[in-house]
Amino acid sequence: MKWSYTLALSVLFIVFTYAQSDSPVIKRYAKVHQDKKYIITEYVYPDGHLENYITSVPVSQLRKLNAQDPLLKASKNIYWDENTDKEGFQVKMNSTVGIQKAFNNALAETEAQLNLDKGTLGSIHLDADFLSYSTEKQSFVLINEVINAISKSKEFSSLIPLEAVDKNISKDSKKLAQNLMTTGTSNKNTSAEKIGYRNIEFSEHVKNDGVFLSNGEDEIAIPHIQAIYNWMFADEYTGWYNRKLLINRNSKNGSNGLKDDFQLKGIEGFMGIGIATGQFMDVIIDNPTFEKATSVVFQLVDPIEGSRYGYQIIETEDTRSAIIVAE
Repeated sequence: MKWSYTLALSVLFIVFTYAQSDSPVIKRYAKVHQDKKYIITEYVYPDGHLENYITSVPVSQLRKLNAQDPLLKASKNIYWDENTDKEGFQVKMNSTVGIQKAFNNALAETEAQLNLDKGTLGSIHLDADFLSYSTEKQSFVLINEVINAISKSKEFSSLIPLEAVDKNISKDSKKLAQNLMTTGTSNKNTSAEKIGYRNIEFSEHVKNDGVFLSNGEDEIAIPHIQAIYNWMFADEYTGWYNRKLLINRNSKNGSNGLKDDFQLKGIEGFMGIGIATGQFMDVIIDNPTFEKATSVVFQLVDPIEGSRYGYQIIETEDTRSAIIVAE
């Protein structure tokens, strides 16, 4: 089914990244549709297997994209370590060790790019049963592990981990993920409006999105983990727009970041994540071999001090990586 739109698409750029004998050829290009700029990364494998990863930036944000930290913005794309047990979006990821290795490789490569001493950024450590966690808990733990690893450096010591997984935000994120497949648009303040927050500390950027497409027969493996990796370590061509929502400083004196004023000190922000499958808009990518796609939407809100909100502390041994499920 073809979708018709009044605004024309504009192809902005095409970049051929690299081609090695056993690695995919990576092409990158962008299209503007309605109120978004879509960054499309295409992977062409030697055997003809084709995959796309798509994320977007609101056009209104393009001229005012400012990295939370200029040093982090200086980093370049780091693709999932090909020496792990993952090659392509559909390969089954049954290894917590493989996920941990990929993220730690990216942290080490970031150190090298920023000319930091080895070990400056620390590393992540995932429990052996990590893959048995819910999607929300996996995402929450992984994001906070990366934040805690980076904040070990004095240059990034003011970074603050997230405080809670919110079931209502995740429910809303799933709706947005499905909406992304058909229209590519959503109200950027949906969580604040539908979940009942009368006020939040920031509202301009509350959502990240990512879409995975493949012409293979298998499902996209752990799409939320692959999306988090791409947002954190392979988001250069959005100006690190997506990473800006995941890695925040502790806001003080009106500075950008999360204002640490809700419940537990040293952590702040309620997150939700949603996944949907279906056909992605062919006005953005028109490839008849892509029969379906998987979309991921992450949302974050910063509740104001004194907000009435029911929550349950699940783990409290370390408040910088506490697991809290908001009800």
